[in-house]
Amino acid sequence: MKEWPGGDAYFGALLNSWIHVMMYSYYTLSLLKIRCPWKKYLTMAQLLQFCAVVVYTLAVAVVHHRNGDIDSTQYYCLGVQIFEMTSLFFLFMHFYSKTYKNSKKAASQVPSSSASQDGSDAVPEHVSVTSETSDESKKDM
Repeated sequence: MKEWPGGDAYFGALLNSWIHVMMYSYYTLSLLKIRCPWKKYLTMAQLLQFCAVVVYTLAVAVVHHRNGDIDSTQYYCLGVQIFEMTSLFFLFMHFYSKTYKNSKKAASQVPSSSASQDGSDAVPEHVSVTSETSDESKKDM
């Protein structure tokens, strides 16, 4: 591992590249005003990516520790990688919960189109606003 990472270094970057392809495809569809069917799954894929990188990093650390070809600097780098992926996981999980789980609750709690009991949130069916003034108001001017 000291001279050549043996393929360990590209794993996270490869997953991240695929996620970004999906993400920029989503942005393109959004700009074209096309509804993206995989928006929710994009966030789920990002969460899966963070978990996969943590598991892979731990596996690489164990393998190289057993072989004795890892030093303290590399342990530090592995620790930073795990910390970063874990932090991102919790941030994205918070976003996922806030965006998708709360939206399901809000959708199920939306009242029907009928007015509420006290009528406080009722919206008038038709409101007419005209720019003409009445004869009486013209006299006051």
